[in-house]
Amino acid sequence: MGGQRLLDIFKPELGFGLLGEFAHCLNCELKSDDFESVVDILQKLCDSNRFTLTVQFLSGKEKNCLQGLFEKLQEQVAASNTNDNAGVKELAQKYGVTL
Repeated sequence: MGGQRLLDIFKPELGFGLLGEFAHCLNCELKSDDFESVVDILQKLCDSNRFTLTVQFLSGKEKNCLQGLFEKLQEQVAASNTNDNAGVKELAQKYGVTL
């Protein structure tokens, strides 16, 4: 579906619970080939209205899913020897994740 299509759908508002569901799905199903698509999706969702508020209301379980997802993304960056680490860290901060 891609990040832009998801942004088009959720631009008005990313409903409570949906961000956690996205985090769970992306964390559970992340493959090394998905890196760019997952980062694109995460970046686009940041542009939805009330994103910051939605992040503030994530449950502990949802935050753990995001933490795991960003740790996996960071591992993929390290394994690929690219300079995307700063971008992943910046994106993680938007989601309230500390790497």
